[in-house]
Amino acid sequence: MLAKLALLSTLLPPALASPQTNNSQTRLQWDGAIFPDRPSDITTLSGDDITDIWDQVFELNPSFDPWIPTPDAFTTAIPKNPHPDGPLSCGSALLMATGNWYTQNHTLELLYGLGGSWPVDASQCLRLGCSETTGLYWCNDNAWGIRAKGWYLHAEAKRVMYHCCKYSVLQGPDYAVAGMASFPDDSKDAAFSRVVLGYADCHDPLDTDPLKYGYPGDDKACKETGKVLDVMAMTTTRAVL
Repeated sequence: MLAKLALLSTLLPPALASPQTNNSQTRLQWDGAIFPDRPSDITTLSGDDITDIWDQVFELNPSFDPWIPTPDAFTTAIPKNPHPDGPLSCGSALLMATGNWYTQNHTLELLYGLGGSWPVDASQCLRLGCSETTGLYWCNDNAWGIRAKGWYLHAEAKRVMYHCCKYSVLQGPDYAVAGMASFPDDSKDAAFSRVVLGYADCHDPLDTDPLKYGYPGDDKACKETGKVLDVMAMTTTRAVL
C-alpha cells in the first residue's frame, strides 16, 4: 500500500503541490526610539500606514515629542552622508498620475517627526502615507530587502515637492504634483530605490505600484513656470527642509 501511495504521489500534477508562501511585505514596519532617556531601546511597530504607526507610538509613550527628536542615528547622520542626489524625474516623464501638492504635508510631518528607519522587501513598492488622492511611496528596485532612515525618505520627498510640478496646467485650485527621486547609487543604506510622490487610491493595497496610475489623472497635468516638466537634471545638493 505504501509503495502504491508513493507511486501515486509522483504522478500528481505540479498544480496540486503545496503553494509557495508569498513573503512580500503587506504592512509597514518602523523601527525607532520613542523614549528620550532610552535612545538605544529600539521599538518595532507595524501598521497599515504612517498614521497607524504614529498613533501606536503615542499609545506607548503619550509624552513622545516628535519635534524634540530622540538622539538616535537619524539626528546625526545628515552631515555624515554628503551623497549627491540621484536623478529626479517629474511630470509626464513618469507616465504617472498626479496628486495634490498640498495634501502630503501631513504625511511628511509624520515621517520627519517619527525619525527611526523603514525597511522594504525586495522588488516592492510600499505606500507610506495616503491623503485624499495623493500618496507617498518608497520603492525598492533591488533583489534584496533594504532599509532607510526616516529623515532620508523625508528629504527625498521634499526634493520632489519643491522641484516638480507645483501648478496644474488648468491653473485650478489643486496644485498637481508627480515626481520620483532616486537614491544615489553610492548610498549604502538604500541604493537603487526611489521615493515617489503622486496619485494614490487610498483603498488600494499598500504594495500598489504608483506607476499603475496613468498620467495625468484626475488632478490634471502639471507645469511650472509656464511649461510641463519632464525630467529634472541631477542635482548635487540635498534639500533637507
